[in-house]
Formats: sequence, structure tokens, C-alpha cells
Amino acid sequence: MQKLKDVAAAAVFVLLFPCVVLLFSGKEVPFRKVSEKAGASEGYYIRTEHGAASETLDLKSYTLGAAAAVLWADCEEEMMKAQMVLVRTNLLRKIQEAGEDHTISEAQLSEVYMEPELQRRKFGSEFETFWERLTKAGEDTEGWILTFEGEPVEAAYHLVSSGRTRMGSEVLDGEYPYLQPVECAEDRYAKDYLMRKEISGEEWRTTLEAAGYDPDAELQIAVRDASGYVCRIKLGEQVLGGEEFRRLFDLNSADFFIEEGGLGKIITTKGVGHGLGMSQYGANVYAENGADFREILARFFPGTELKKIE
Repeated sequence: MQKLKDVAAAAVFVLLFPCVVLLFSGKEVPFRKVSEKAGASEGYYIRTEHGAASETLDLKSYTLGAAAAVLWADCEEEMMKAQMVLVRTNLLRKIQEAGEDHTISEAQLSEVYMEPELQRRKFGSEFETFWERLTKAGEDTEGWILTFEGEPVEAAYHLVSSGRTRMGSEVLDGEYPYLQPVECAEDRYAKDYLMRKEISGEEWRTTLEAAGYDPDAELQIAVRDASGYVCRIKLGEQVLGGEEFRRLFDLNSADFFIEEGGLGKIITTKGVGHGLGMSQYGANVYAENGADFREILARFFPGTELKKIE
């Protein structure tokens, strides 16, 4: 994954990881090493390590577990298929970037594998039905990844956009022609689309001081991107990125507005997640209206092609 322009290297994972954090809680189990067998599409094996235990998974099993972490029980089948393609694409891109060593660090992950026990806990009585539907979505899209000019894309996704997804080049280092702003008017009807958070004066001060910023400096939102997300904030002469500010105060998104409150600050956010790539909520509505997974992916990743790995 490319580094965010305005976030320290330690926070790079914020681009794709928030969906996992928002949709479930529990133990996260990263994979550590990938090995290849006979070059087949399902011939990659992922070893997960958690405590003293370890487990070896094939690509199919890993993809199912990673997708389960970021989906909900009653999501539409075609949206589910689109999500499977994105998860598989991210994993294959990381395998490709790892080269002959096949070793991938935890910080490089786009998704986190969810153990079966945690899946059962997350979905409860709906688990069996969900797992049956997810397995079918995996079978229907088996081997398919999303590419641009023949290469796996940065398959970003988030829960709810602020009404319009973001341009990749305004957020990530480099050019991402397939990460273009896409109108998602339907996202405005999502639960938690608008969230209001009150920050006490004490929390404001201690949080900014701990991060090395002056809490008493004049605050100004200096730059927003084309979709309205905050790119830079000025605190006096100091500058911090919108995603960094979002992380510091645990906000739903970087599309926010700050007001003075009686005892501190009031921050109103629009959307949930980083805003890049596919809006899961928007994709689900699109699927409800009859779109298949190919149409969903084409909408959120213009100029890309589906490719089946052999």
C-alpha cells in the first residue's frame, strides 16, 4: 500500500483498515508469510500466527475469512461478490509486491483474517446462512481480480462515503487513474452518515499536546479535496493532515467541520471511512437496484478490467 501524503508511516494502514475496525471487534489475526505452490491461483498458502498458535490457510480460505471481517449479515449477494474480488485483489497485489521472498509484514496488510470463532461471535444466529452465502460468492468469483493496465489495483473500499468518493492522487502518493470521484447520493441515507462528536477542552489539549501540536494555536482548515474531505489543518504555524486529525480524535471520516462548544469543540463528520474506492453502503444499494458485481466494480473503479488468475 502506498503511504498517505499527510499521515506518518505508522498510520499508513488507516486507508483500508477502518472498515475492519468499524464492523467488528475482537482479536485481529494478521498473516505473516505467503508461500507459493505450483504457481496455481489457489496455490498460495498463508500462515497466520496468533500467540503460540499458528495456522496455514490456502488463498480461498484466507479470502473468505478476510471478507467476513468487513461484511454484514444481510448485505446483497452482488455486493458480497464485489467485496470478494477486492479482498482477493489486495492479497494478490501484496504477494506480487513481496516477490520471491513471499514475506509480508503486518503493516502492509489491507485486510485482517477473521478466525471462524470470531465470525460465529460476530454473526451469531445468522452465521450459518451468512457463511453459505459468502462461500457461494467466493465460488462465483473464484480467481477473479480487478486490474488496471494488467496489474492488480489498489482495491480500496470504505463503509460510507460523504456523498462522493475521493480522487486517489489527492490522498495517496502517486497516480491512481481508476480512483476517481464517484457520486454516491444514496450514502446520505446511511446510518451514521452524519455524526456529531463533542471534544472536551481537556481532551483537546491532552490529545494535541501528546502528538506534538499546540492546542492553543488558532485552528484553520486549510485545504479540502474535490470531494470535501479535509487534507490539511493549520494550528498556528503547524500543519497536520486531515487523516491524521481524524485518527487523533477517532472520527468517522476526514470530511468534518469543527465548531466551538460550551466546554470544548463540536466536530461533525460526514461518511464513515477514508472515502477511497468502493463505498460498501453505496455498492449495496446499487446491488439492491439490480446491479451485478461487475457493474458495481466498474462504477467505483472506472477504467479497470476483471482478470481471472490461472
